Amino acid sequence: IINQFSWNSLDIFARLGINFFVYFYFLNLLGADKYATFVFITLICGVAQSLSKLGQNDFLIIADDISSKVLSSVFVINLIIGITVTLLLSIIFLLVFYFQDRDIVFLIAALIMAFSVTIAVCTHSFLSLLQKKQKFKKLFFLNITSSISGLLVTYAFSGLIIIDLYPVIVVISTQIFLLISLFISSPFKFNVSLKILKSFYLESK
Repeated sequence: IINQFSWNSLDIFARLGINFFVYFYFLNLLGADKYATFVFITLICGVAQSLSKLGQNDFLIIADDISSKVLSSVFVINLIIGITVTLLLSIIFLLVFYFQDRDIVFLIAALIMAFSVTIAVCTHSFLSLLQKKQKFKKLFFLNITSSISGLLVTYAFSGLIIIDLYPVIVVISTQIFLLISLFISSPFKFNVSLKILKSFYLESK
């Protein structure tokens, strides 16, 4: 238990350290005004992502037995919620772009971040499953390698990307790497059950 607690704590502090370094670097690179735009977009997407947690992932943690049907069904629910939230965010950002006369870079960054919400929500299924199994060591290495991969991708394509988009490219690439890594490390047979989906719906009413 102590060992797992240590890996969990290390994971949290490592991610906080990386995020602090990256955000501080981008603050100096972009300047206060442009960085404030990124913070504004991130804040809205963060709130939307938090609201997308309706309890389906907690079910994976407390359930005694997790079958492929249950995991697949929760994944589908997360995917539907993620896509819905992304569409709503896209509409909001389009309205902000139109009525506040923002530049096209703002719109591109906002839409990328809106799409990242879908990816982040889809990772919840796998993260909850690993938390249930107390695989905190694996979570630590998956999070660290995904963060480093996101930074390396941004650096590799930095010559082709507008500086203003660096932060969102780091975010989206990190989340994509994390989702792929989680799927590879915790493979399951995709088998959606309409009965389970209906039970989730009835319990949420």
